[in-house]
Amino acid sequence: MCGRSVQPACTIFWCMFRIFVFLSKYRSFATNSLYHQRYALFQSNRYPVVRVFIYRNQMIQHGCINMIYNKPALSVKDQVGILKKRNLLFKNETVAELFLLNNNFYRLRGYTYPFQENNLPDQPFICPIYFEDILEIYYFDRELRLLIFKAIEKIEIALRTQIVYQYSVTNSDSHWFYESKYFSDPMFHSKFLSQLKNDICSSPEKFISHYQNKYHFPDMPPCWSCFEIVSFGTLSLVFKYLHMNQSKQKIMVHFDFNSKDDDILKGWIHNLSIIRNICAHYGRLWDRELPIAVKFPQNSPRLFIKNTAVNPKKLYASICCIQYLLNSINQGNEFKIEFQELLRKYPSINTKKMGFPKRWAHENFWKI
Repeated sequence: MCGRSVQPACTIFWCMFRIFVFLSKYRSFATNSLYHQRYALFQSNRYPVVRVFIYRNQMIQHGCINMIYNKPALSVKDQVGILKKRNLLFKNETVAELFLLNNNFYRLRGYTYPFQENNLPDQPFICPIYFEDILEIYYFDRELRLLIFKAIEKIEIALRTQIVYQYSVTNSDSHWFYESKYFSDPMFHSKFLSQLKNDICSSPEKFISHYQNKYHFPDMPPCWSCFEIVSFGTLSLVFKYLHMNQSKQKIMVHFDFNSKDDDILKGWIHNLSIIRNICAHYGRLWDRELPIAVKFPQNSPRLFIKNTAVNPKKLYASICCIQYLLNSINQGNEFKIEFQELLRKYPSINTKKMGFPKRWAHENFWKI
């Protein structure tokens, strides 16, 4: 009898002890950030009731338990009213309402943000400015995206063509991408092949289905076919992880780069792939600070900017890269002509916010 009664008591005591240890373990979270507390608690799948109890108490402790979003949807008239309360001026409110019917209020917020005191609850406009002035920046940004998107298209297609051409011709292999010896990172190579297979299986392209219907080996089409469905983001990673060999050196030469500047060109391609996605999704571009900083070659084979003391994350640096690469593809391109025409069309645009230095147009690189 004694042995039978001791076992349940021990079990209860052991469970209480484990709960006590669990609670003690997380007492130190009070001094840490709420983010780390939430992360640690949700990592544990044990003691779900205790976990929820602790999480709720911590939310109360940090004043987050009552943070429920309850802002109502606003009509365009109310949206205009809010902007007027924030001291934005209007020449024609009807024009503003029509614009807001077709363009999200929060989309416009990205263009009003630099002109507002955003640390104050009402976010008032700092200095007198008209809604129409904001629209001018908005329309400039839209035309800028279209111009840059068109330019990056040429660079993307040229890079894709060069990778396909140089590696297939130099190595006499239509399916060279199967070989891990061409890549510096085996893990990336494995992931790339897996992703490529998935893209091929889901592709609606006729040239893909033609290969699948006609050939059974290899299981993927040749590089000049399947690389056509590779995104620019993936293409930039392929270029990044390709070993420096004879094929890659020829690609570098094609874009007027020395082979020692491989890392610089990698950074340019990565930077442009991000800009391309911003343009494709109609994001604000003109004054954005990009996540990837570009570097400039010390002794480039082709004419380049002399003043490299610029913000490497601002758009001016990226536009310089675009112009340089376009010159290597086609010396007669009209990108800089179209770009300078766009700036003349919108003279009120503050190019300093785009990272443009003083007297940038006096560089031989930018002269028409």
